[in-house]
Amino acid sequence: MTGDHAAPRRRALLSTRGLVLLVVVGGLLFSSVYPMQRYFNVRSEIESLREEERRLDARVDELLAERDALKSDAEVERRARAELGMVRPGEIPFVIATPLAQAPAPAPVDPGGLRPADTPDEPSVMARWWHALTRAVGS
Repeated sequence: MTGDHAAPRRRALLSTRGLVLLVVVGGLLFSSVYPMQRYFNVRSEIESLREEERRLDARVDELLAERDALKSDAEVERRARAELGMVRPGEIPFVIATPLAQAPAPAPVDPGGLRPADTPDEPSVMARWWHALTRAVGS
């Protein structure tokens, strides 16, 4: 009797239909990654453009207010005086000059006028170079 009964068949974890369905769903997921990324990028770009539009609208409002203010002669005169330094005929303009920062006092110079008295007597760069050159040639 033992020979008549076949061993019980193991049931497959995934049938052929299940495998095809898994491949199709995986393909759909992978094929939707780029469009979803593009969708979010475009959405972000639209939001940044809306923010820029709000800033530009605010700037337009400022410029319109400035244009309206410049329609009055008093505002034009105020700006001409403040920004361009203009005066009416017969007026005497005064400019208040602020003193610049005090320049440091020049270093004292020795009577020979060659170098300041407080610097040590060290040879100049050219003198050091000439000394090194003559030593190299002389050896």
